[in-house]
Amino acid sequence: MRAFRGGLWLLFPMFGIGLGWLFRTSETDLRSFSPAERVSAARKQVPLPDGRLLRWIGVPDPAGGTAFWLGEMEVDRATFRLFDPSHRGVGWAATVSLAEAEAFSEWLGGRVGREVRLPQAAEWRWAARMLWPEAETAWGFGVKNPPAGVAFAKTRPPVRPGPPLGAGFRDLAGGVWEWTAEGLLLGGAWAEQNPDWLRLDRAFRPPEGYAGADTGFRLWMEALPGE
Repeated sequence: MRAFRGGLWLLFPMFGIGLGWLFRTSETDLRSFSPAERVSAARKQVPLPDGRLLRWIGVPDPAGGTAFWLGEMEVDRATFRLFDPSHRGVGWAATVSLAEAEAFSEWLGGRVGREVRLPQAAEWRWAARMLWPEAETAWGFGVKNPPAGVAFAKTRPPVRPGPPLGAGFRDLAGGVWEWTAEGLLLGGAWAEQNPDWLRLDRAFRPPEGYAGADTGFRLWMEALPGE
């Protein structure tokens, strides 16, 4: 009995792990996509009214086509101001509320003639993992050692996007938290101190109307036949 009491401390971390599993953020992975080798992702550029180009990366489907396009990086402040000239902020990314991100998506869709919206959480994670379906981070594995240039544990917002990770996306880890269609924020941000927030299975739902210097968004765009 004494030996058992001496080992009671082992129960506490086990209890914590159990709670973490019970209350984890739900995630729907598209597990049918399991490439045996590295994916060669398609690229696309879409011009805006002022001649600015938005760069997109094609996320493949299991049949070898393009399932959808996802922005190479978050929408920056200069691009967002084409839609709302009054927008102000710090750093390079457009830091906006969920409603503002959705309004911009609808506006841009009308300009490019196809559906544009925020990605669903599963789509965002699928794009981040499309080189390694079991990856725990946007760069693959090793949560405690993010690559150089990932904006994390900083005292101010970044003034440029981070390095390309995985299939070439920038800032899927660090930079700013990114809005998804469900109103969840994914990806971690420059101000976070715990590297666990860079994990792809982490997410949180902020208060309604939240728009801080640590939140931004990237866009999902439909793929047309033959792309």
